[in-house]
Amino acid sequence: MSAITAAVEGAPGTVAAAESAFGLPTGGTFNNETLWHKIQGALRYEGTWYFHRSNAYSNGRLLQATPGTVDGTTQLVGNTTILQSSYGPEDLYLAHGRGDGFAPQLWSLSEHAPSASCPGCKRELYSYNMSEVIGDFGS
Repeated sequence: MSAITAAVEGAPGTVAAAESAFGLPTGGTFNNETLWHKIQGALRYEGTWYFHRSNAYSNGRLLQATPGTVDGTTQLVGNTTILQSSYGPEDLYLAHGRGDGFAPQLWSLSEHAPSASCPGCKRELYSYNMSEVIGDFGS
């Protein structure tokens, strides 16, 4: 953390490096489309990655992936379980709940306002209890 903190603070000669870097998982489909594209937000919680996938004016999806080894290469492997989310889901944010007495919450927002092409759309800010998200993925 000291190297990252120093880099953020602009300490001379200090470079922050990524802890790990992965490409998105491959495979899987959603409504006959390749699943791992249209990603709007990503975060990592306790070693597991979560992604929000947009689907235009339809419900988006919350996806989960974990690092695994495929053909000798470490990469993210997608969970086959897919959770439905809001219309036009965007970024993800995790409120850890450390020290405030609240359980960790996964927050997001939806981007589409009601319109003729999407009368069911709403601009919403919403959260999920992280333990429920983990349980819904069967983790």
